[in-house]
Amino acid sequence: MSEKTLVQRKDELLKNIDDGFSGSRYPGHRNIVRGPIYKYDDSENTYKCYKGVIWESIDHPEKLRIDTGYIVEVLSWLSPVAMRYYLPAFMKLIISDYPGYDLGNFESELLSKLTRQDEKTKYFDLCYGVLKSYQKEIVGEFLLYLGRWDNETHPSKSYKMALDEENLYLLVLENQDSPAFRALNSYWKDYLPEKVQYECMLRGEIW
Repeated sequence: MSEKTLVQRKDELLKNIDDGFSGSRYPGHRNIVRGPIYKYDDSENTYKCYKGVIWESIDHPEKLRIDTGYIVEVLSWLSPVAMRYYLPAFMKLIISDYPGYDLGNFESELLSKLTRQDEKTKYFDLCYGVLKSYQKEIVGEFLLYLGRWDNETHPSKSYKMALDEENLYLLVLENQDSPAFRALNSYWKDYLPEKVQYECMLRGEIW
């Protein structure tokens, strides 16, 4: 069987996100922001953006726009329970195509929040530790898709050379520069099926 195309992989991933996170419970108004809310700052913007909003309704970047006209791209003020609740919406926004919208900063924010770092393990574990294994697998699929999408649509010269030469060491070095693959290797790779893990190792995507 031939390898799935990017479009096929995206469609499958979108369905997996919907199925895997359906029925998640809204965290409540008081659990949207971590810490106090300060007027005219990102904590207030975050609260305005997500108060009373179910994750399934965030189906376009415009849904992140608040009454001041500002699109909220900062995720740092979300509480762990809110970050976990809105994660499926964030993943769908990143892999969907919205002409005229640049979600580069938003994607960088999300990938940073999905990377387990030694100095931030407590927040990371509070956000994602209680996810079911199949949900963690979906997050791993999302990160794998992003990393492969970048390699397939914007391959660097050194990456193409390493791929042609089947040089695993060079592939790993190249993929270590990818925020998506770094996030995948920080935690989520362990929840991918063994067959997928083996395939990723051969491609230098996990180490």
